[in-house]
Amino acid sequence: MQQSLHTHICLIILINSALADDFLPDQSKLPAKPPQDAILLLDGAGDVQFVSKTGGDIDWPKKEGTLVSTRRQSRSNHICSAWHFRDADIHVEFQLPPKGSGNSGIYIHGNYELQIIHSHGQQKLNQDMVGAIYGFHKPLVNAARPREQWQ
Repeated sequence: MQQSLHTHICLIILINSALADDFLPDQSKLPAKPPQDAILLLDGAGDVQFVSKTGGDIDWPKKEGTLVSTRRQSRSNHICSAWHFRDADIHVEFQLPPKGSGNSGIYIHGNYELQIIHSHGQQKLNQDMVGAIYGFHKPLVNAARPREQWQ
């Protein structure tokens, strides 16, 4: 009897899981204001809390309150937070170019990379799509938006 009840519960859970709707992000709640205690590395008004990987000024131009990635010398375009963090809740907004993959990422403690790349419409989740911890863990959903839209 106990085994039969367990089997029925598992079967009900399995059926409900199969019938569940696909997860779609609720875009109506965007943009959201940052928490009051947030440290903004780019505030949209011109204050930039980034340095180059060597500690100097960054070579990314500011355009309409955003930073635009450069492609000068090999790896000259890496920027780092001027702040040092141990633990953090990270909120990133980005826009991919109209052409190409837009392959980039956010390095966390110089070890893990939060992948940024064109993945809109990709059905199969993998470890090298937007939102993945590159090479370690695929995202829970593909929340990628079309090119040239803020994500």
